Amino acid sequence: MEEEQDLKDLAASFLIPFLKEDRKKVKMIKDVKRETKNGKEYKFDFLILDEELNEEIGVLCKDWNRSISVNVVNSFVKTIKNLDLSFGIMIADKFSGPARVREENCDSLALINRGQMINWLQLKEENLSL
Repeated sequence: MEEEQDLKDLAASFLIPFLKEDRKKVKMIKDVKRETKNGKEYKFDFLILDEELNEEIGVLCKDWNRSISVNVVNSFVKTIKNLDLSFGIMIADKFSGPARVREENCDSLALINRGQMINWLQLKEENLSL
């Protein structure tokens, strides 16, 4: 049986090619700490900078053995807003139904699971080999 790739490593190999489909000048910084105006510190697995659009995207990977709940997603959305980031991406193995509903109702949030990343990367690889 093939060993599962670490979620953070998978995210790193997925994010830049995926984002470059719509955005031209992006760069990714690993393990970033950001602080709110009132001094509260938050850690992101990645911070993506879009130099062309002057946007910052916070990325958080949750490699848990359970579904990510809507409460965790709501907390992440609040963090994105508190830090004045343009957008937030949360990556996990799976998300609860209410968490997916929250994503649908939030313009500044994307929830991406392991399967979506693997499928996208496989399709990209297949298209390159044609």
